[in-house]
Order: sequence, then structure tokens, then C-alpha cells
Amino acid sequence: MTGPNTMATRAAALELALTKAGGITQMSKTLGITLQSITAWRSKCYVPMMRAFQIEKIWGVDHHDLMRPEDLAAMDPAVPETGSDLL
Repeated sequence: MTGPNTMATRAAALELALTKAGGITQMSKTLGITLQSITAWRSKCYVPMMRAFQIEKIWGVDHHDLMRPEDLAAMDPAVPETGSDLL
């Protein structure tokens, strides 16, 4: 799915990961986190860096599609910060 990093693409990537995981409950159990954490990711339209890498490893959804542009840029200064939802 890797393409422009927007709120919409991040939301779609998270929904894809949730589908591959078998739902929010199964994802929370597999990652050892609360349902509320995943609900917060949905409302904010991004996944924290560490969890994005876990999701990529377990369910194959690219971490670039789950993380905010500013988080990607902090990881690798060569990645440009793009997107209309930067704070």
C-alpha cells in the first residue's frame, strides 16, 4: 500500500492490519496491549513506531503506511515530511 502518507492511507493500513489480525480483540491479545490503545490509534490515524514494526513483522502491513510522517523522518532524516495533517 505504500504511497502518500496521509491520515486516510494510515487509517486504511490500520484497518488492513486489523483484518489480517482477526479483529481488534485478537490484535490486542497478540500485541499484549489494551483495546483502548488500538482504539486510540484509530482515532489518531497512526500507530506508534514500535507497534508499527511489530504489526509489519506479524501481519505484513508496511510500517511506513502506519506511522506519521514526522515519526518516519525522526527515524531517517532522508524521509521527507509530507502530508496535510502535520502538526
